[in-house]
Amino acid sequence: MSQHKSKRLQPTALLLLGVFSNLFANSVFANLSGSVSATSEYHDNIALHPSDEEHDIEHILALGAAFNERYSRAEVAADYLFEESQYQQDTFDDRFIVEGRGSLYLSLYPERLKWSLENTRENIQISSNLPDVPTNRTERNILATGPTLTYPVSSVDSLSLDLRYIDTKNKDFSFNDSERYVGGLSWKHLLSATQNLELTANQSDVQYPLEQFDFIDSSVRLSYFAAWRQSQTTLWTGLSKIDPEVGESNTENEYGLSWRYNRTSVESFTLSFSREFTDSSIGSSLSDSGSGLDLTTPVPVGDISLGTTPIGTTEDRDAGISDVYNETRFELGYNRQLAEGYQLVLSLTARKLDYAETFSGPGINQGADQDVIGANLQISKTISSVSSVSFTTAREIADYTEDDRKDKVWQSELSYQYQLLPEFTIGTAVFYETQDSDLSFLEYDDFGVRLTLDYLIN
Repeated sequence: MSQHKSKRLQPTALLLLGVFSNLFANSVFANLSGSVSATSEYHDNIALHPSDEEHDIEHILALGAAFNERYSRAEVAADYLFEESQYQQDTFDDRFIVEGRGSLYLSLYPERLKWSLENTRENIQISSNLPDVPTNRTERNILATGPTLTYPVSSVDSLSLDLRYIDTKNKDFSFNDSERYVGGLSWKHLLSATQNLELTANQSDVQYPLEQFDFIDSSVRLSYFAAWRQSQTTLWTGLSKIDPEVGESNTENEYGLSWRYNRTSVESFTLSFSREFTDSSIGSSLSDSGSGLDLTTPVPVGDISLGTTPIGTTEDRDAGISDVYNETRFELGYNRQLAEGYQLVLSLTARKLDYAETFSGPGINQGADQDVIGANLQISKTISSVSSVSFTTAREIADYTEDDRKDKVWQSELSYQYQLLPEFTIGTAVFYETQDSDLSFLEYDDFGVRLTLDYLIN
């Protein structure tokens, strides 16, 4: 590695290591945990180019920290990953990325008035039309804050008023930044100790840097939740209307189903299906009908994403697009622990995007309608108390209906992990990815090898 690279990496790394070491050593937070990971990843076609293939080694230093604490009048949670990447042959520019989620909930008046402060920082794909390389990635930060007032009407009924200010900032696409002023009213009815109904109405005033893109988002949703000994079910349906400052309004039906069934202690099924009408500035995974952010399930510390995003996932994409769209998602999952230390994980996914083409103007990119189906299979085996091996393969077919184009992606990876110490793990992997496309300049093959050293701090 060249000298200028070392000088660029060390200040950031040493500063973060010093801060974390001090916090852990002095036990500032009893519930603080973290991880330090060093990875070197070789690619024989790191830019995923169809003919001009370039090999390179990406060196990654990742620091993760998680904290969760409850106090008498407050709850604090944070889970962030700090990642610095450098390329030995300078194929891409060095990158420093921060990803994660954080929240602060203050009980201003017990069981009546709560104030929320929530933050999500993501590294997302700019365009799903193009290969997932560093130049097709950008960062998005979403900050939401506001009060929730709850009034118990009876022993089984309650009313809630939510007010939120949501600020979205995109690192490379300021035209897609937005500010939202959200008001929501909900009624919750307990059917039993394990079942409830909830009726929610929201209205958002969404403001962009270009005023002609401003719009009012109004929605109403009825939800049902039930939890039994072996399963959980959530059903919801509603209407969403987006009324733009310029152009015609759009009203769409929304609905969803989420089901989990634990057949036995070693076997489970999951099923989810949803249709949501939202806009690309905030994305479907965070919109929640405009009511705020769902940070109840933080990303686990040490869950470090390397290389391309696994296909078939439901992450938000197309950060470079300004538009409102319908997104329909489906996922079926199966998980089973088999005999002799084997485990099987299978998922089938589908994703449909229909853009409304509400926004247009200089520098504005409109989205491409697409139908995507995918399948993921993972088989792992625990060899001993300190070692395991895993094989993952995935297939995705994306049909861009307006462009008369179809892309077919296949990914496979074989990995091995060995735990030298309770907190120290060595991991190795070989992987392969290929894409066939109706457009020859989007076809590629990439083979790679990865070595990871991971140290957990508790």
